[in-house]
Formats: sequence, C-alpha cells, structure tokens
Amino acid sequence: MAADGAGWHVQGCRACAGVCFPPRLRCPHCGSADLAWAPTGTAGTVVGVVRVSGDNDNFRHRAPRHLRGPQGYATGIVELEHWPGVRFPVLLVGEDAVAGVVGGSVVIGTARVGERLVPVARCAPLGVGSS
Repeated sequence: MAADGAGWHVQGCRACAGVCFPPRLRCPHCGSADLAWAPTGTAGTVVGVVRVSGDNDNFRHRAPRHLRGPQGYATGIVELEHWPGVRFPVLLVGEDAVAGVVGGSVVIGTARVGERLVPVARCAPLGVGSS
C-alpha cells in the first residue's frame, strides 16, 4: 500500500483487474506488467488484534515512545472492504481502540506518530459494526 495526499492505494493489474499486494513488478495472476495504483477506499474490517498492555513493567521500554501510556495500545490486521483478500497492519485508534474487536468496522486513514505517517484504523464504537 502507498499513501499520498488523497489516501491509501493498492497496486492493481489493468490486464486482469487482479490486486497485487504486496506490490510487485508483474501481476501474480496473469504476468502482465501493466500495473497501476488504485484507491483502497476507507472502509475495512478488523480480522486480527494484538493488544499491548500498559501495566507491564517492561512496557515503557518496548513500546514506541509516542504510544507509551497506562492504557496501552492495539494494532490490528484490517481487510479492505473494496478489495477482499487485501489485508494490512494498522495502529487501531479511537475511543474503543484498545478493546478492538475482530469483525469490527473501521475507517482507514493516516496519523503522524513521531515523524512518521502510519496507517491507522479508527474503530467504530463497541457494538456498532461488530459481529
């Protein structure tokens, strides 16, 4: 995936309409080199969550400085709504992020963490869009 001012993009094949993720020089489906970047959309579903607790003695030493705190943080694997099968890691953000639920709906965007622009997924409030 790549980010620009307009959002996140995946690499797609113009010859067969397949998706190349991670990006490649040739389409893994048909072998064509006619590849282009396509917008991902902003909707996704959480398919995996890793929660890092803030009450661990080693937490402050292992967590990135910008994520340290007593509440901990959560990362997730998100599958794109408009590109089924394309999954990527994100930092879960929002009020219910640390309680991120597999199957929950998210809105994909970016956030600055320190000096880096990272993919984030804003979680829907618990009970909304989750199974």
